[in-house]
Amino acid sequence: MEFGLLVECDRDFDAAIEVSVLAERAGFSSVWLSEHHNAAGYVGSPLVALAAIAARTARVRLGPFVLLMPLHHPLRVAEDGAMVDRISRGRFVLAVGLGYVQQEFAMLGSSLKERASRMEEGIRIVPRLWTEERVTFAGRHFTLDGASIHPRPVQTPRPPIWMGGWTEKALERAARLSDSWVPGPTADLEALRNCYGIYRRALAKAGKSQGTEIPACRELFIARTQREAFEQGGKPLAKFYRESYFKWSHPLAGRDEMTDEEIIRDRFVIGDPDGCIAQIERFQKELGWNHLLCRMAVPGIRHEALLEGIRLFGNTVIPHFR
Repeated sequence: MEFGLLVECDRDFDAAIEVSVLAERAGFSSVWLSEHHNAAGYVGSPLVALAAIAARTARVRLGPFVLLMPLHHPLRVAEDGAMVDRISRGRFVLAVGLGYVQQEFAMLGSSLKERASRMEEGIRIVPRLWTEERVTFAGRHFTLDGASIHPRPVQTPRPPIWMGGWTEKALERAARLSDSWVPGPTADLEALRNCYGIYRRALAKAGKSQGTEIPACRELFIARTQREAFEQGGKPLAKFYRESYFKWSHPLAGRDEMTDEEIIRDRFVIGDPDGCIAQIERFQKELGWNHLLCRMAVPGIRHEALLEGIRLFGNTVIPHFR
């Protein structure tokens, strides 16, 4: 089992660098930044920020979790992703999502109704730009005539592409067009089981098998005791969840009247080291995960508590899974 860390960097980028470097030293395998617009705790330009983190780290893989692909031109995604791959010497992973927040699409002048077709075209173009000398493409949204990018990525044949999404169409798209489906932190265990069933049937229909990497994301906080973990991390994570996913009407977020405990149950990993290990093992056994992305930092979690949690996770949980 590998572990990744979602880094929050909209308040203090020096702190984001500190957290990323510490995560690498603690044994995390990857570092991720989440894109949203006009939302605290997220970053609008994750690939720019990842380039800075790439220059300060040496081993961890780096990626957006997730890049809202319909809001970007695929040529720029290919160029910027290749640049992060160059700076990091081959550590870039492109994880993309469809997006669903109406306000974001309106602010950026993009149609929410066209997001699926923009995603389809964009995610077909990016790997071609990474692997072909000249790309010609004529679609509904994008047209390229002998396009090429410079420089190319370091990884061969190209960086991995992961795709999020929850609807049946999104899961089928992930099976067809990506290397791995990566579920976000919103779905509980029952919803995850259902989604994996749809995804694996779509893989079979596409004549593909599930890749060797089975990633996922969870809200996570660890402390010396269960009570400390809940007070220092569980409550702020649940509040953040309410102020983002509930506000955005995420289809799997739950109900407004849910208590913190109800939000956390079967979704978050909150506890002391033994408790976190048990919860992760449950998801691993049920769903086969082997790369867990952990969000431990949101507004309301003290920086010192976050650093201590990263060290504690690195000293206790990561060695257990090795």
